[in-house]
Amino acid sequence: MELKINSKFLYYIRPESAIGYALAFFFLLLCIAPIKVINTLDRASVMYMLSGILFFLLGTQLIRPRKRKKMDLVISIKACYIHRIYRVTFILGSLGVLLRCIDLLVFRGISLANTVMDNFDAAEEGGGNFFSIFS
Repeated sequence: MELKINSKFLYYIRPESAIGYALAFFFLLLCIAPIKVINTLDRASVMYMLSGILFFLLGTQLIRPRKRKKMDLVISIKACYIHRIYRVTFILGSLGVLLRCIDLLVFRGISLANTVMDNFDAAEEGGGNFFSIFS
């Protein structure tokens, strides 16, 4: 059994339009949302954000091919590879959750007997040990 993925839709997704929609949505929410901006931006941070957007758009223009290929790319993946990828991802995710639980319960001393604020303070104090960094 094989899984075939038709990538024809990828030609219609343009990073330029996606970032345009994201910025328009951000400014729309900024105008209509009942929020108060506490942290104002200085000139350096605005220039940093604008240069990031500019270089992102420049990079998409340099990497994207000029002409669209006539053939659509069809990706075929065997089912055994999909099962293997799923198993490896599941095992790595479970290992990360297990290491995080060990870090919180054993090394940082979080308990159900403590209050929420005590657990919050204990979670902040622990620092970066092997389990917290690896998970």
